Amino acid sequence: MRMKAGIALLLVGAMQPRDQASALDLEAGLTRAISNKVYREPAAGQFERAQDLFRRTLLGDQTAAELRTNWAALGFEFAVVTHGADSLWLLQEPLAREGGGGWYLLRPGSPSSLALESPHAKNDVHTGIIGLRLFLAGQIRAYAASTITRRRADIAHLDHTFFQAFTLAFAQA
Repeated sequence: MRMKAGIALLLVGAMQPRDQASALDLEAGLTRAISNKVYREPAAGQFERAQDLFRRTLLGDQTAAELRTNWAALGFEFAVVTHGADSLWLLQEPLAREGGGGWYLLRPGSPSSLALESPHAKNDVHTGIIGLRLFLAGQIRAYAASTITRRRADIAHLDHTFFQAFTLAFAQA
């Protein structure tokens, strides 16, 4: 019984972000992204390219300008966002070109070996926002959320996705 109470306290604490304004902006962006209706599997070579680019991004092997250019070639927007004292890196597909590629938030330079993933961010009620709030409340290195419903493409069970490329790259980094 005590364990359940401890988990509830952890989740309640995660539901109260430090920097309310930027957290709400990130939540609004994630909520919009996970409402995507289209899924496109990465084209030939994009999966491997994304895995390598995720690894290099996590390791900090490129400047923000280089990352912006390289991610744009894969159809993602790269942005630097501020949350409290943190400078975070956000990767997402442009609104007009969404294809279920995912939504990624990284804490560059973090020594943490933890990543949070929400493979069913929309279908499993509130897990996308809960995961984001846990990321923002702690020193977790990366957060990944699926941007497609499990009925259209179950990202947790598909091997050739940008989400899987992130997972493999995080393990390597």
